[in-house]
Amino acid sequence: MTLSGHKKARMGGARLRIGVAFSTLAIVVFGAVGVLSARDARQQSEQDTKLALTQLAQRLAQRLDADMAARYRDIDQLANLQEQLDLDPDPARWRTLLERLQQSSRHHSWIGVADVDGRVLAATGGLLESANVKQRPWFSRGLRQTTVGDVHDAKLLASLLPTQTPGEPLRFVDVSAPLRLRGKTVGVIGAHLSWAWAEERRREALAGNVAHRGIEILLVNREGAIELGPRAPTLPEPPQESLQALLRAAQRLVWSDGRSYLSAASASSPLSDYPGMGWVVVVRQPQELALAEAIALEHRLIWLSVVGAALFGALGWFLADRLTRPL
Repeated sequence: MTLSGHKKARMGGARLRIGVAFSTLAIVVFGAVGVLSARDARQQSEQDTKLALTQLAQRLAQRLDADMAARYRDIDQLANLQEQLDLDPDPARWRTLLERLQQSSRHHSWIGVADVDGRVLAATGGLLESANVKQRPWFSRGLRQTTVGDVHDAKLLASLLPTQTPGEPLRFVDVSAPLRLRGKTVGVIGAHLSWAWAEERRREALAGNVAHRGIEILLVNREGAIELGPRAPTLPEPPQESLQALLRAAQRLVWSDGRSYLSAASASSPLSDYPGMGWVVVVRQPQELALAEAIALEHRLIWLSVVGAALFGALGWFLADRLTRPL
């Protein structure tokens, strides 16, 4: 090979090394920027979604607690009226008071007063008057103190009151309190709050979040069983442990259908003398829907990185040719 050929070969090798160096640098820099930016965007989107779901759960839990606390105080104050005014348990007088209270809160399905033997003396609409409710949990609890009872299906009133949600059984939440006269318990006042009230609050919470696709709100009891909202999928087994994990922090959770959801929870809390119900509001959103915008942004960033690397690499080859040609 001639001297000129050797020089050309050396220049060609230099041009190749410079071009490869520029191309490698472009791939490393743009690749790292693209991957890190996409990862940060996804993580930030996930954190923002978890925060939004947590706040939604907290707002609904607070609203439910505020409503129940108001009903709790209504019954407690009405029970105290017996002792403060030294009233006799006159059925007609009590019926008037109970129906006025029912009119002030449309979700009170039934309010009644029973004597210590469980016989209903007066009730809204005259329903169950003279019936014996001694075996009902609200009565036995109400003999001791003002109390609230968890959601349950209607028993004695099931055939007397219409269901507010077609196809769903009539369900109640109870509030009851002892009636005392001159320091002696003479009866119990009890109220059944329609469970349709909680469903109404749940739908109100969802209505303000229509832009968030796939969001579902559930109300679960202490054991992790779903009392309100879609019954499936359920919390992963064991549900109580899953619930406690959600109460500690919002997180990705694989539910019983095998899908991953961003999930958050907020528990019922006592308010002043109201003891709380022990319910937990759970909000979930399928991960692919919750992160749809972040995933789209991630794809755009990756494509921009590829295009940037290609352009920078091409520029590198061009500069390599310009730098080595004078040599």
